[in-house]
Amino acid sequence: MFIDPLVLKGFFTPGLRVLASGIVSMLMISVSVVGIIALSRKIAAREIIATYVSQRLCASCGYGLHDAVIEPDACTICPECGAAWRLGERPTSEG
Repeated sequence: MFIDPLVLKGFFTPGLRVLASGIVSMLMISVSVVGIIALSRKIAAREIIATYVSQRLCASCGYGLHDAVIEPDACTICPECGAAWRLGERPTSEG
C-alpha cells in the first residue's frame, strides 16, 4: 500500500515534528557513540595483543611462549590454551 506524502503533510503538528526530529537525532547520536566506542575498543585490543606478543606471551591466557615450538606455518601454539600466534623469529642471545 502506497501512502502519498502530500496526504501526510498536514498529519504532523509542529510539536509532533519537533518531537520526531528530536528522537531521530538522539538515535543518530546513539548509533554514532556506539560506533566510536566499538572502534576504540578494537584499537585498544590490537594494542594489547601487540604488547603481549612482543613480550612473547600468549595474548589469550598470558602464558610465556619463550620456549614454545615455532610451527612450519610460522605460528607458535600456546601449550596452555591452544591459541596460535605469529611471534616472529626467536631473539638470539648474544654473549
